[in-house]
Amino acid sequence: MKTILLAILSVSFLSSSCNKSSNPAGPDNGPIQPSVDLAVGNQYHWNDSYVSSGILIQDSHIDSITSDSIIDGHQYFQFSSGELLRASRDTVYQFINGTQAIYYRLDVSEGQTVEFLGYLLPVTLIEVDTIFQHAQKVVYVSNQSNSADTTMFGSFTAKFGLLSIVKKYGTNQIGHALVGVRIDTVAYGITH
Repeated sequence: MKTILLAILSVSFLSSSCNKSSNPAGPDNGPIQPSVDLAVGNQYHWNDSYVSSGILIQDSHIDSITSDSIIDGHQYFQFSSGELLRASRDTVYQFINGTQAIYYRLDVSEGQTVEFLGYLLPVTLIEVDTIFQHAQKVVYVSNQSNSADTTMFGSFTAKFGLLSIVKKYGTNQIGHALVGVRIDTVAYGITH
């Protein structure tokens, strides 16, 4: 059961997105486009699962962008979950504990070790897949082959951002899978 759930969640998809008008101009191509489309009002619909001592609990939640603010000269977006995120052309940043940290990066290659939600994980696969009826380059990261006490899986794209996170430790597992997004009033996937 845990293996099936882990497989479903690690192939499932999560999200987030950044405001194009707030980015500086590039040297040759005009405005630099952010990696994801963050804007106040965007909504991210998640399915959540928790396995503890063999008991599966499932839930869902909606994480919305509620406001934005300028911190250290950068526009960050406040999520209802409490996260503060911003995006550049190829990196999504989180402002946490008074510091900017890399949330994840899109300019990566298979085998490269990258920062993902505060963990250093190898990129295990990059492929084009259909996410909410849109062909997207999906980046998968995982430390599954390591003998770490905690195993992390994650996936993300440029259009929808974070797609999935699975964290296993001992007999426990936490998973989050993006099932729908509302970006600039356009709905993708399942939105309640």
